[in-house]
Parts: sequence; structure tokens; C-alpha cells
Amino acid sequence: MSLLTSTLASSPGLQPGSDAQQTSRSAVLDLRGVSKWYCRGESKTTVLDNIDLQVQTGECVFLLGPSGSGKTTLLSIIGCVLTAEAGDVCVLGHDLQRLDSTATALLRRDHIGFVFQKFHLIRGLTSQENAAVPLLLSGWTSARANRRAAEILEQVGLADFIKQQPNKMSVGQCQRVALARALVGDPKLILADEPTASLDAESGQQAMELLRQLTVDAGKTMVVVTHDHRILPYADRVFNVANEKLQEAVSPQPPIPSLQPSTHDTTYRPLPTLTS
Repeated sequence: MSLLTSTLASSPGLQPGSDAQQTSRSAVLDLRGVSKWYCRGESKTTVLDNIDLQVQTGECVFLLGPSGSGKTTLLSIIGCVLTAEAGDVCVLGHDLQRLDSTATALLRRDHIGFVFQKFHLIRGLTSQENAAVPLLLSGWTSARANRRAAEILEQVGLADFIKQQPNKMSVGQCQRVALARALVGDPKLILADEPTASLDAESGQQAMELLRQLTVDAGKTMVVVTHDHRILPYADRVFNVANEKLQEAVSPQPPIPSLQPSTHDTTYRPLPTLTS
């Protein structure tokens, strides 16, 4: 039994397989009526208002909008980093309102991979050591975590750079290390915040090709926040976030033919956890 399942089993009303823990919704993400606001004194600032969003297994969904529109806030709610003030958020079959802080943290740690705009690689660590960090936090031994990190770095084309430190690597190579770190624990959901913002056009295209191949081909689901219209063809669906609302947009081009969405079964089942 995984630590996440054990934690859910010990939580009141959250027995494994129960309606409370596992909903009947097949979507990897199911947000209904989600709102987020901040209060300072008597002043209330609404960031998101009554958002509905459903994302299925193997989909690549982009969130597009101006700075300050709430894109990253929405991504943070999906990633179990922020909580919604109102509405229902179901992630990977789990109703977040019914999870305590420990179960939420385990869900985020074990089943969601994050790709950050600024990479957030740790200075002084090699690319292999950076990629292994999520596994070490999950209790893997150093030797096993480093073996797995080397495998995923090879998949992203960095087999010759596993002992290299980020300050001696190009921006594009650092982005690949960040991608390897996000994928190393085999998460079902990948969340990327401006993954191409620091890259030139060619490197950005290469990053998105690699990201889609490693997610869609493996039956994973990806949500991307971006300002970069050049990469919109890599999305299956595009949503505009503006004026506190979410609205589906028509992508300027269809998804790249060689990278069509996965046809994996979309019925979500109890989540596996890699053992240490």
C-alpha cells in the first residue's frame, strides 16, 4: 500500500475506493464553479470567478492570457499549491476538499510534475542530482534515485551531461534538466508554467516537441501556462484566462499531426506510487 493510500485510509470518510476518495468522474482534472479571491481589510480582489474546466487523460491543454489574469493562480490550484475559495476541484480522481494537508501534499509530491519558468535548479548539484531530488524526497535511496535520474536524462537527450552542473550548461539544456526532474517520478499530471519563456524560438520548439512526446506517448496529461503563441500548435485545446473568466479558444492551428492526443482509457483508477 502506498503512503498516499495509507494516509487516505486513515482519514475519516476517506476509505480507499470509497465515493469520498475516488469520484466517478473520468477526467484527470475536473473543476466546477471554482473561484479564488484575496481579501485585505474590507477590500476583496477576485482573481478567478466560477471557473469550469475538465481535462482528460492524454490531453495537452494551454492556458493563455495577459500577466495578472490568473493563469498561474489557476495552475497552482490544479497543482494543489493554492486552495480555491469556492467550487469543486477534483485532481486525479481525488476531491481536494476532502483531503487533509498531508494527503494533499502526498498527492502533489507523488503524482504531479512541475516545470517552472526559471527552472529552479539547485546550484552546486549536477544535472543527475537535480533530477533525482523528487525521488529523494519520496524516500528513494540515493543510488536508486541517481540510476533513475540518469535514465530520464538520457530520454531527454542529456546522457553526456549527467555529471555537468547547470552553470556550465546552456539554457536549453537546463530546461531539459528541469523537464527530467518533473518526469522522473512518473507523474500522471504535468504542469508547466511558461516553459519556453527563457528559450529562443528553436529551443522552445524543441522543448515543446520533447515535452509532448514524453507526456502524450506515455498517456500523461499536461497543462501549460504560456504567453508564447509560437507553441500553440502543440496544444489539443487552448483556453483564454481574462477578466476572472476562463473561455475556450480556437487554436490557430490543429495539433501537430505526428503528436496527436493519446487514445488511452480515460477512466481514472486508484493511483500507483513508485516504491523506494
